Amino acid sequence: MYKLLSINFLLTILVLGSNAQKLPAVQKESVRAPTDIKIDGKFKEWDNKLQAHNPATEISYTIANDDNNLYLVAQVIVENFDKENLVNKILRGGLTLAIQKTGNKDDKNAITITYPISNYAFSLHLSASISGKRDTSAETTNPLVEKNNKLIEQQIKYIGVKCISGVDSLISVYNENNIKAAGLFAYNKAYTLELCLPLKYLNLSASDEPKFAYHIILNGYKRPPTFGPAVMSDGTPDTRPAALRLMEIMTQMDAAASARTDFWGEYTLAKKP
Repeated sequence: MYKLLSINFLLTILVLGSNAQKLPAVQKESVRAPTDIKIDGKFKEWDNKLQAHNPATEISYTIANDDNNLYLVAQVIVENFDKENLVNKILRGGLTLAIQKTGNKDDKNAITITYPISNYAFSLHLSASISGKRDTSAETTNPLVEKNNKLIEQQIKYIGVKCISGVDSLISVYNENNIKAAGLFAYNKAYTLELCLPLKYLNLSASDEPKFAYHIILNGYKRPPTFGPAVMSDGTPDTRPAALRLMEIMTQMDAAASARTDFWGEYTLAKKP
C-alpha cells in the first residue's frame, strides 16, 4: 500500500516545494475560507495551495476568513533534518498569531492565540538512519507519521489565549469558545497547523472589510545543550575535525531551537462574493 501511495505523495511534495519558491514572503490578497473547512490539521480543503512562504520563519501560510471566523493555516514540508527541527520547535514552543486591530506593528493589547501548548519534550522524526544514510522511503516514513500523530493527539491538549475578555488564558482544545487549533503530519511529509478565531472576539465584521495587522511568531524554546564538549576515551578533548564539526552542528541546532522568529503582515477581511 505504501509503495502505491508514495508516488502520489512525492508528486505532492514537488508541487508544494515548487510553489513555495514562487510565493511572496507575506500574503498579499484577502482569501475567503473554504466552505468545507474543518480545523483538524489536514490540508485537503486548501487544494494544496498557500498564499505566502516566509523565509524568516520558514513556514508557508494562508490567512483566510468567512463571515464568522478568521483562519490561519501554516505548513512545513519536512524534507530534511533542519525542517524536522523546525517542526519540533513549533511543537515545543508553539506558534503565536497576534491580531492588532489598530494596524500598529506592536503587540501591546493585541489579541493572541498560541498553539500548541505542551510540556512534552517533542523530538519527532520522519526518517531513519540506515548504514549512515537517511532513509525517507514511504515504508519508513509512513509508520512514523502515524506514530507521531498519535503522540501529538495524546500530548497536546491546550491553546494559549491573551486579551480576549471572558476567555481564560489557557483553554482546552475542546473548549466551548469556538477557538480551534490542530496540527498533524501527512504522508507527504508535511506538517500542517490550523487555527480558528471567531471574529466576534475581534469585534470585526467581514461586511465592513476592515484591515488589521497580524504578527506570526515561532516562539522557540530553551533546551539544554545537546551534549558537552567531545572527549576521547581517556578524558582528553577530542579535536578531530569530524568531532569538532559535529559539535558545531549541534550548537547550531540548539541556537535554532531557542531562536524566536517572526514577521508582520496586514490583512483585510474578505467579503462574501
